[in-house]
Amino acid sequence: RLGELGVGDDSTLVLVGDPVQFATYAYWVLVLSGLATRATVLDGGHATWAQRGYPLTTQVPATPTPTRTMTPATPVTPARLLRIGREEVREGLGRAGRVVLDLRSREEYVGVRVAPLSAPFDHGAVRAGHIPGARHLPLEQLLTPDGLFRSRRELAAAVAAVGVSRDVEAVTSCRLGHRSTLGWFVLTRLLDHPRARVYDGSWTEWGSLVGFPIER
Repeated sequence: RLGELGVGDDSTLVLVGDPVQFATYAYWVLVLSGLATRATVLDGGHATWAQRGYPLTTQVPATPTPTRTMTPATPVTPARLLRIGREEVREGLGRAGRVVLDLRSREEYVGVRVAPLSAPFDHGAVRAGHIPGARHLPLEQLLTPDGLFRSRRELAAAVAAVGVSRDVEAVTSCRLGHRSTLGWFVLTRLLDHPRARVYDGSWTEWGSLVGFPIER
């Protein structure tokens, strides 16, 4: 599919999200696929680009002909070190050496809502609350009001405040998975944290599973 869009082995991919966490989700998927060697994320995403008056267009570029190819690559990092499933999360609850980070809004974290206030409907899981023991790390602590990543000093302070140090594994979670990839991106790409994984099933899965524990 990337080849059909004109992306080749020598291409640099600039991922633009609206908001930015959609770009970090795409970046994480590329890392899983071994295709992120020349990929980067536009800080602030589309919104910040527009707010700063940078050029925009409504024209859709034509698909290049002929299409290019990308050589399948063996992922640099195995999937098991990037992604974690529900059973492994549950088995590790309360275990020393692992911190689960919840990147949802406060309303979602405390169980007042299942979806953020910005969502048109409050839906996404059967139950509300959070994974037992999960630490709350909302996006506001990682992004400025303009949607830019905060400074490395601020980011390091934010993750340290919720118990993340270099000797623990961090598991990021949210509602649908994309906010959790932003947390993963901050940890691994901006702070060089050695062990972080995304629980991409996140609350939509966990909050709908019979017998899985929750806290409010």
